[in-house]
Amino acid sequence: MVVLVANSAWGIYNFRIGLLNFFKANGIDVVLIFPFDKKYTAILKESFQCVNLFMIPNQSSPVNELKTIFYLSRILLKLKPRLVLSFTIKPNIYCSLISKFFKFNIITNTTGLGSNFLRSSISELFFRVIYRISFSPSNINFFQNIHDMNFFLDNKISTKNNSFLIPGSGVDLKRFSPRKIQTSKEFNFLVISRLIKDKGINELILAIKSLEKKAINKKFKFTILGSYSKDNRNSISNSNFNFILENNLISYVESTDKIEDFIAKSDCLVLPSYREGIPRSILEGFAMGKPAIVSNVPGCADLVENGINGLICKSHSSKDLEKRIIQMLNFDKVKIKHLGLNGRLKVEKFYDEKIVFRSYFKKVNKFLNV
Repeated sequence: MVVLVANSAWGIYNFRIGLLNFFKANGIDVVLIFPFDKKYTAILKESFQCVNLFMIPNQSSPVNELKTIFYLSRILLKLKPRLVLSFTIKPNIYCSLISKFFKFNIITNTTGLGSNFLRSSISELFFRVIYRISFSPSNINFFQNIHDMNFFLDNKISTKNNSFLIPGSGVDLKRFSPRKIQTSKEFNFLVISRLIKDKGINELILAIKSLEKKAINKKFKFTILGSYSKDNRNSISNSNFNFILENNLISYVESTDKIEDFIAKSDCLVLPSYREGIPRSILEGFAMGKPAIVSNVPGCADLVENGINGLICKSHSSKDLEKRIIQMLNFDKVKIKHLGLNGRLKVEKFYDEKIVFRSYFKKVNKFLNV
């Protein structure tokens, strides 16, 4: 039996369901451990055994974290899995820590370093120590970009023998494929992101405010698709969220299960993030033949080649983001199509989900066949 531990049902459904179905089709039994929700849990339960986990992903307190570790330990001791696959920061740390005491095999998946490594040096030092304490040489650690892997190696959290690069979460090239549809006369920029500071949303808002004051020949708009939580200390301010809701240039959508429909109607994706693993939204946009504007940070710059499949702006710079938006608006349709085609070709070559599935299957089988 393989156990998958993650911090949300939404994340499993949107990012891991293809991998889970691949395991199931190849005769691997999987049990899912995650905090239950009202929507996606029911869908996952139709195909997989699911166990509820007490966890508050975006809030931390010593009492709550100890409760999560206690309940997760109890669940894993009861299930006695051959292998644990953990995703996102808290599951990676807690599963690794528990494995040191109860000696089960684990594959951690670092899909990004998270906001704690973008904060003060004290915060970064604290989490560096936590990772060192919890991670073990017996772990297999998957990383989505070389920068994150080198960070773990340089800080002696991981070793060369147990660290492996995989091409993100992969993309379903059939679901996300170019469509011939009648797009709007307005140029539509699509932003798929949680409304938090580390995704560069504040810089995006400043750029839009500046663009409003300029005389630009081409009509354009922004569709922003992503959740907002005022309880998350990393969220944008209420005033900036209200700006998104009220501005005529912006259409806001909180969530959707048909992300491909929004990408199909867009002309270019935008993600001015401070750091990523491999941004899934950009992968999916590329797969559908859409160019992207991203910041020059790990993860984003691993995907986007400036002038080849999109444009790259300076991180934390609303002015440079604005310049790139205007540059994209000034491209003709032939150039836009060429950028998008190059993005599709890159995904086909390196980021097809089948490549990711084979990477997992190879490692998982080693543990199950022992």
